[in-house]
Amino acid sequence: MRQFYVLLFLVSTIVLFAQKQTTSIGFIENKGQIVDQKGKENLEVKYLLNTTGLNVQLRANGFSYDVYETERIPLTKKDKEFNGSNPSFDTDIKTPDYSLKYNFHRIDIDF
Repeated sequence: MRQFYVLLFLVSTIVLFAQKQTTSIGFIENKGQIVDQKGKENLEVKYLLNTTGLNVQLRANGFSYDVYETERIPLTKKDKEFNGSNPSFDTDIKTPDYSLKYNFHRIDIDF
């Protein structure tokens, strides 16, 4: 029971200090839709909280959380020329002048 209260306190603290919060916050039960970094089903995760800048995974024997930030990297002249000459890009839609890089920091806690 004590572990439950510690877990509840930690998750609440993490959510409060997230970079940005989305309008709907809540854990989603894993019914096979959560995959690992190799694209395979991750059945170890029981529930997932996914907000802007923060992900929390509840597992049977612990939890994991990762915070991330998005970095905009300006496109080089060569990248812009490639995008402009690529027929798969729709010329009516303005393409951004940057690419996105995600910086993750993850912590795993096992009981």
